Amino acid sequence: MVCDLDGTITRRDSVWMEIHRALGTAEEAGKCYRRYMEGGYRSYREWAEAEASLWRGTPRERLVEIVEDIPLYAGVGEMVSGFRERGARVVLLSSGLTLLTDLLVV
Repeated sequence: MVCDLDGTITRRDSVWMEIHRALGTAEEAGKCYRRYMEGGYRSYREWAEAEASLWRGTPRERLVEIVEDIPLYAGVGEMVSGFRERGARVVLLSSGLTLLTDLLVV
């Protein structure tokens, strides 16, 4: 089974924006995103680093707390367990953050 994460497994469209909202950096993140969409960064990585730099100085533990509060859709655990019980491999594809995938991968 291959599944997207943000907005598919989680009830939020973007782990990035959940962190930005919680830390008060959403407005600056929006500017970074617009710049990215206009070709203002050389690569996705450069854009991602620019956005993540808005969290500089925030302890990792705080970021994990924010991510832990992102709700999942009902039945996700049972769905994943059901696939695994039947021998299927479960793969999450995401442009999100490993902070979120690390919490879900057991």
